[in-house]
Amino acid sequence: LIEESCFCILSQQTVEKNLWWNKKLLSQAGKEVLIKAVLQAIPIYAMGVFRLPDSFLRDLHLMISDFWWHNQDNRKIHWLSWKKLCTSKRDGEIGFWDLVLLNKAMLRKQLWRILSNPTSLVCRVLKARYFPRGPYWRQKWVGNLHSLGAAFCQPTTSYLPNLDGL
Repeated sequence: LIEESCFCILSQQTVEKNLWWNKKLLSQAGKEVLIKAVLQAIPIYAMGVFRLPDSFLRDLHLMISDFWWHNQDNRKIHWLSWKKLCTSKRDGEIGFWDLVLLNKAMLRKQLWRILSNPTSLVCRVLKARYFPRGPYWRQKWVGNLHSLGAAFCQPTTSYLPNLDGL
């Protein structure tokens, strides 16, 4: 895991956007569009490369939730839980992203790319650096644990049997 202080610029960008928009009068539909298009999109690139600290992601969830429930009277009563706000639109809710799950999914996507294309440069570099003696799930780490590698080392039993040929 990377230290939370490394992501302060992401948090700062989100706060700046949030403060600027709180001065405007926005409908719930406008708030939804801004949250999905900007506030939840700010950390996307970092999520594909690093496992962001859960505390950092919880702070972003809180910031987004406060922005969603903010009204002209400066009251921020949260009428629904964050879990409920993250329920899909098909199920009748808002459909915000759960950033913790999204971060894990994006890192697993990178893992899948690496494992499905074993001749790629990134795959060869990672294998040489961290897994010189065989598949990653069957050995201990060589060298320092990198954030991307930490995400890969989390339990992956659901798809391990299918990866022996890679």
